[in-house]
Amino acid sequence: MNGLAGEGPEGSVEHRRRKPNGFTGLLLALSGLLLAPGLLLPAITVERLWFGADYSILGSVAALARGGDWFLAVVMGAFSVVLPAAKLALAAWAGLTGRTDTRPVRALGAVSKYSMLDVFAVAVAVLVLDGQLLTSARAGPGIVCFTVSVLLSTWAVHRLRHTER
Repeated sequence: MNGLAGEGPEGSVEHRRRKPNGFTGLLLALSGLLLAPGLLLPAITVERLWFGADYSILGSVAALARGGDWFLAVVMGAFSVVLPAAKLALAAWAGLTGRTDTRPVRALGAVSKYSMLDVFAVAVAVLVLDGQLLTSARAGPGIVCFTVSVLLSTWAVHRLRHTER
């Protein structure tokens, strides 16, 4: 090997088209199964006096848009709905085709951490609201499903990017 492009394992077609094992596929499947309930189930429950309200991630995006907060609705929708779904679709494509060393797959690793913005936003909301007089807030099953989905897909993308050499 003289280090020229196309020679050696890093430049070979076999390296770029290496298929991940079944465990990565299982991680992606579980992540996909958890994403829908993560977006639709209540992510946070806020109670004021005796009245409570549940907010899902999709419901929060819709509420922000209805309230005229378009910037926040777009940012939350992009990072909480579009990015996780696109990440799953691209990772599934890469896993099925074996194209794990493409630019989009490498970029997934860099942007996947931003899918956790919702988790941090809910955590901050729970902390702030729970400390107010006659108000309590708690995380719901939606944020648990969403968090596990994002973590599993991030792990799967990491495995896709670092398949055995």
